[in-house]
Amino acid sequence: MVPLSFLPYDIAACTSYSEEGHPNQLAAAAARGETDITANNKAVAAGWLSQRFCTYPQVVVLRLKPGTCRIRKLEVLVHHFMISTKLEFYIGKNRTGDDWDFRKASAGQAGLGVDLHTNESSVTFEHLGFVSLNDGVEVAFKARELKSIHIDAEGDYLKIVVHKCWVNNLNLYNQIGLVAVSMFGERCRTLYESDFENFQQQSLLGLDQLSEIVPDVPHDNANAALWGLINESATERRMPVGQSLAFGVGIDNALADLVAAVIMAKDQAVEGKDAYSQNSSLVHYI
Repeated sequence: MVPLSFLPYDIAACTSYSEEGHPNQLAAAAARGETDITANNKAVAAGWLSQRFCTYPQVVVLRLKPGTCRIRKLEVLVHHFMISTKLEFYIGKNRTGDDWDFRKASAGQAGLGVDLHTNESSVTFEHLGFVSLNDGVEVAFKARELKSIHIDAEGDYLKIVVHKCWVNNLNLYNQIGLVAVSMFGERCRTLYESDFENFQQQSLLGLDQLSEIVPDVPHDNANAALWGLINESATERRMPVGQSLAFGVGIDNALADLVAAVIMAKDQAVEGKDAYSQNSSLVHYI
């Protein structure tokens, strides 16, 4: 079973941010987290914080660095008291093949481009669904909520629409905050890569290489949430070792590294020839 990859991204746009919570902190943590997302998400504790007394909804758009990817799982860690009531998710596909040029379409979003709540750009957004967030009262605003969302969607962008905040005594300026966002999946093959692979397979199987190559069936995002739910168990089995936010939240870095090393050693022992003796030695560490 091929493991999923952590999908790096940068920030394409956001509606507002505060000085202590620039959205690039999300992307910086993600870029460093290609090998150790857990530790770096702890290091950048602030994440993205909206402007004080901002208007709602707020929007942040993430651009996938590898290009078009098939996203299987989203993880969102929210602030412990700057909490939104609801998060909505949209997947974006680039119709032109060019990067989303906000400067050309700049209007009323302070140089960030088109109205982020609409689709007036080269990117077409499709609604994936939403999640509701707890108000934090039960945990006395001392714990951050982690949302894990299983989907099956292809795109170049992920847009997160953040609705109004829960009102509490700590959130004096009615802000919202996202501490960390992680995406897991695989990069989609280009048309050239797909044709080349099909051509190689036909050659290896001794088939006529001049026959018509059957193209890949385009992925439909209409039922992304449904297929994500159906494939939830398979997705969890394919998650990369130690890179899930759930793995690192509230766990000491040294302990997290040790657990990740044991899991990796176990997988290598299972694949090795002398699996029994190696697995027996690992029992002392588990």
